[in-house]
Amino acid sequence: MTELEKIRCLRNVLGWSQEALSLRLNLSQRQYSSIETGKSKLTLRMYKEICDVWGVTRREFEDLHLEELAEIVKERAILRE
Repeated sequence: MTELEKIRCLRNVLGWSQEALSLRLNLSQRQYSSIETGKSKLTLRMYKEICDVWGVTRREFEDLHLEELAEIVKERAILRE
């Protein structure tokens, strides 16, 4: 699974719309969509920002299976509230 596929899948598992994630990233939904679909390049900076929004490191994002990653994101979101 590529990083873009994993980002899209995690976003869906978490129940986030493209619009919700794009707002957190200070992007328009159209800008975010073009990144997620691969029409625009996923830069290292944007990749890090996406991980930051979800409260995970790039290493965690890359190493963990989708289900584990979703649980960590949910747990950390509760702790940040």
